[in-house]
Amino acid sequence: MTIQRPANSEGANSPAKPLLGGVFAHAPQEFGVATGPRGRDAICATCDRLTSGEYAQEFIPCICGSLDEICIAAVDRYGIPHRTVLCTRCGLLRTNPRMTADAYAHFYQHLYRAIYERPGHDPDAYFAMQETTGRLRASRTLRRVKLRVGSSVAEIGCGAGWNLLPYSDIGCRVVGWDVDDGYLALGRARGLDLRHGLLSTACSSGERFDLVVLSHVLEHLLDPIADLNALKFLLNGNGLLSIEVPSAFATARMERYFQNAHTWSFVPETLRAVMQQAGFECIAMNGVIESIWRPCSTVASAIPANPMLVRCTASVLVARQRRRWLLDREMGLRHRFWRVRDAMVIWPRLSVGSI
Repeated sequence: MTIQRPANSEGANSPAKPLLGGVFAHAPQEFGVATGPRGRDAICATCDRLTSGEYAQEFIPCICGSLDEICIAAVDRYGIPHRTVLCTRCGLLRTNPRMTADAYAHFYQHLYRAIYERPGHDPDAYFAMQETTGRLRASRTLRRVKLRVGSSVAEIGCGAGWNLLPYSDIGCRVVGWDVDDGYLALGRARGLDLRHGLLSTACSSGERFDLVVLSHVLEHLLDPIADLNALKFLLNGNGLLSIEVPSAFATARMERYFQNAHTWSFVPETLRAVMQQAGFECIAMNGVIESIWRPCSTVASAIPANPMLVRCTASVLVARQRRRWLLDREMGLRHRFWRVRDAMVIWPRLSVGSI
């Protein structure tokens, strides 16, 4: 299927080949992340559907409105065609073109999980591993947020609910939404209130919560501004939003970073700009992009141009590609520093929830 590219979809100085080149310009012989036979079949099926046009694609402008861009990578970590571009106005990374909403819906229902599960996947062992990670996530949030007994916590894209268990354990009412029936069943078997659906379903429930969790979800959304505005209707008057996304500045192995399911890629500065555009103010955010936000009355009129961030992002990504051995160790130390600092500093805690 031939897709008509807008005449000004690339800046005048945009290179014909992806800026990162190498494995980012064509399908690699070895994937950046291991997957099993089922995953390889799903990867081939995704590529076939993209090539045939069964998975339709569309070109989109940046959230800031600009169409000027530099191509960073042409494939994702599995070799799936996935063109990542850098907006030369504001510095936000996005997928362009990307699959349409209908194509993504089919992909998530039939192929996504097979690709992202590792070889030898065991659901119970995976739940236990994710539960450990979920408890660490919750502990970082609870250093900044004081949830009273009886408070309510929701998660959009909850998987099997591993991120919700710690809040349930401290007496909160928890609700999660996801579209993976297998994972929902795992969480329900552990007594969690997990429901089929995503943001639109959650909003139509009429319920409000003291804390809403988006853990590695925002980067999947097709229209983040509209969805963030919708999320406000899920929050109680003093409710908070917890967001975690992968940061392009916090990764050393770039060949593992780009994913065809991600429509946006953030660094702290671009996430802040997008959140301000949606009417949220930052309560806390670290370099790994574990963050807490609350709605505010002031909405940014537009995402500002940031040529310095554009240059910085391009140079950092190239450096990540070229100095992998050193940066593996450097970024590991940075991650530990950010989290040790969060653990040691006494942060002011915001109280939310029922009395």
